[in-house]
Amino acid sequence: MRGHEVIPHGYMYQNQTEVPLQVTKNLIMRCLDYFTKALNGFDPGKAILNFPYNASNPAIEKWLTDQVLVFRTDHAQINALPHAGQKKLICGSHDPGIIDAFRKEGIHRF
Repeated sequence: MRGHEVIPHGYMYQNQTEVPLQVTKNLIMRCLDYFTKALNGFDPGKAILNFPYNASNPAIEKWLTDQVLVFRTDHAQINALPHAGQKKLICGSHDPGIIDAFRKEGIHRF
C-alpha cells in the first residue's frame, strides 16, 4: 500500500443502524476479508473503519473493537483526549449531500 491510508467503510455503503446486527457484521467482515485478499499488507487489526453515514450503535461498536484497530463514527466535532485502549474516534464529516447544511448550522450555533 506504499504508505497510503486505506479506510474500509463496509462492503456496501449502508447505514449500519438500519439493518440487523448480523447483517452489519457480515457486511463489515466481507469488506475486511476482501481488503485482506486484494491489498498486499492490509491487516484488519491495524485498520481504521469509517462507518458509512458515521452511523453506529453500542452493539456494533462493542463487536467491532475486536475486529479493527479503531473506528470512526458519530457527528460530534470533538474527540475525547487520547487514552490507552481507545477504539472510538469521533468524525465530524458528512456525506456530500448534507455537508453544506451541517456546516451552516454549526457556524450559526457558534
